Amino acid sequence: MNDISVLYYTANVAPENFTRNIRNHLLSWLPKDIPIVSVSQKPIDFGHNVCVGEIGQSIYNIYIQILVGAKKI
Repeated sequence: MNDISVLYYTANVAPENFTRNIRNHLLSWLPKDIPIVSVSQKPIDFGHNVCVGEIGQSIYNIYIQILVGAKKI
């Protein structure tokens, strides 16, 4: 059992080409056995995705998304 997981969170406001490149780069060096949990405001195909809906951008909502992801992990 691994002690490491990756938590990826996004408000889905950056251009899709940009964020796709970031996710692909992350996948290129991340070992295949490391689980990924993504928390997003729109559904994405990256790891185990949890979509929280379009809750907007704020410091508070960042913490909400991190909390949702941490609970999932």
